[in-house]
Amino acid sequence: MQKFDIPLAEDLKTQAPLLRRFLAKAFLLLALFLGFDRLLGWVLRAGLERYYGLNAPAAVLCVGHSHTVLGIDKVMLEQKLGIPIAKFSVEGANTADRLMMIRYFFCRHPHGVRAVVYDVDAHTFTQSGLSSSSYQLLFPFIDDPEVRAYLKQNCSCSSQYLVCRLLCSPRYNELLLSFAARGYLKNWSNFKQGSIDPRRLDQFLGPGRLRRIEFDSDNLQQFANTLNFVRDHGCTMFLAYIPTLDLLNDTEPKKFARAMKILSQCAATNSQVVFLDYNKELQARHELFYDPIHMNRQGQQEVTERLAADLKPFLRSRELTSK
Repeated sequence: MQKFDIPLAEDLKTQAPLLRRFLAKAFLLLALFLGFDRLLGWVLRAGLERYYGLNAPAAVLCVGHSHTVLGIDKVMLEQKLGIPIAKFSVEGANTADRLMMIRYFFCRHPHGVRAVVYDVDAHTFTQSGLSSSSYQLLFPFIDDPEVRAYLKQNCSCSSQYLVCRLLCSPRYNELLLSFAARGYLKNWSNFKQGSIDPRRLDQFLGPGRLRRIEFDSDNLQQFANTLNFVRDHGCTMFLAYIPTLDLLNDTEPKKFARAMKILSQCAATNSQVVFLDYNKELQARHELFYDPIHMNRQGQQEVTERLAADLKPFLRSRELTSK
């Protein structure tokens, strides 16, 4: 039969200093870990804010998903307009994510924004096809109360939310780490080289791979809320259709036309909304596309040239009005 020894009072007195030293070391290691985590989080967030343009006020705020990331050249736009530009674009961001992003930027910089450039296409109101976890790319900004409430509402994993709430480093995935590095390097370049080969479109448009155009009621409402928010802050919303390939657009012509009608009507019925349809003239120029929905470097320059030309008279008129 196993025997159990009960520690004597003298033994406990002997072990007490050892326990205190162990607890002191454990507390020190925890403090060092938390301190390093906070320091790393501060460094990464500073780089990410530089990349997105959140670190300073901007006259023009570009918001969207990968279409904006690859379709608008921030540096080129700043050079042509002579004003600071913020490109707060998150890959896979849906209409709800984008509204949160705009609200966050205006909270950080309540004055100075004169125009919001918002990328649109025929799938703007489609729920499926975008990343279901795109909200996770907002984790670096969880310290903001409004962003925190948004993440808590949308996060499917409560443990992930709690970990990111307590620690800084888990808020960054591989993509955000690369964005933070590019922020320090001041590198907003489009690295997508080469043009799409129309003969190989089956890999994008084949059965089961084609993203169908849909009109989700929640997305439509979030889009309307975004227009109202920007209008209420005295800014003009430029709905910029960064081109998608004509062969893709032609797969569902009736739905495509309906999406274009919604976007056109938004501009026709609101003086603070402008629809910039770059798709009409550029969708058939296959040499500008990396894939059916993304611009290559040449396409990015073409779109940015047109965007700068459209924004310049608007910004000039706003300057004259303010004087």
